[in-house]
Amino acid sequence: MPEQSLSSATAVDDGDIAAGTQPLVLDIPPVEGEVSVEKSATKKLGIVGWLAMFWMGLVIFCAVFAPILPIPAPDKHFILNTNEGPSPSHPMGTDGTGQDMLSRVIWGARASLVVSVAAVLFGLIFGGVLGLIAGYYRGKLDTVLVNIFNVFLAIPQLVLALALVAVFASDPAVSVGKREFWLIISIGLVSIPIIGRITRASTLTWAQREFVLAARSMGAKNGRIMRRDVLPNVLPAMFSIALLGIPS
Repeated sequence: MPEQSLSSATAVDDGDIAAGTQPLVLDIPPVEGEVSVEKSATKKLGIVGWLAMFWMGLVIFCAVFAPILPIPAPDKHFILNTNEGPSPSHPMGTDGTGQDMLSRVIWGARASLVVSVAAVLFGLIFGGVLGLIAGYYRGKLDTVLVNIFNVFLAIPQLVLALALVAVFASDPAVSVGKREFWLIISIGLVSIPIIGRITRASTLTWAQREFVLAARSMGAKNGRIMRRDVLPNVLPAMFSIALLGIPS
């Protein structure tokens, strides 16, 4: 229906209101291909999604509460049960030295979660700050930071982790905590350029939006604009790559 006809058909005249005539209401169907917000919001996750969430929750629960779970110590040896298959006392069996495999898997998950979450958080903080600065100020500073990102991207994560651990934590007297610390630092350093480049790309888009330009014209400081106007819009992209980095 043309715009002129639609406006005339939907208009309500004062005389009609006085006469008690009901206004004309048009039931216009939605445009083909338009996504209903209500339907998309209520779309079910699906059985596979729920199974994945349950498995993740179970792993995190076991890792967090490993010290109080009714399982043997991971370094305890059951000499009479070496290379034993699954049994009521050892649900996942034992290894060649008689250690309980279930206990070692749970405590291994605990160490893996600590290292992965801490390393990605390290990269999220430093990479996010550097990417935000590079994308907002651009110019020579952006060029320098992007080149630094590219240099770090050329370093394999495993090689850097092994090198740092070999240099700083190769002594047998070094505690496990210190070795985990250097693993976190090494993996975190390599994750900085990945998160930094994603943050920079997103910042380049949001830094040119109208509300940011309006804040600049009103005299807002750059730090306030980055913190209150740009960063909240960049965080979803940062968190998405961070969540992918944790399992990696």
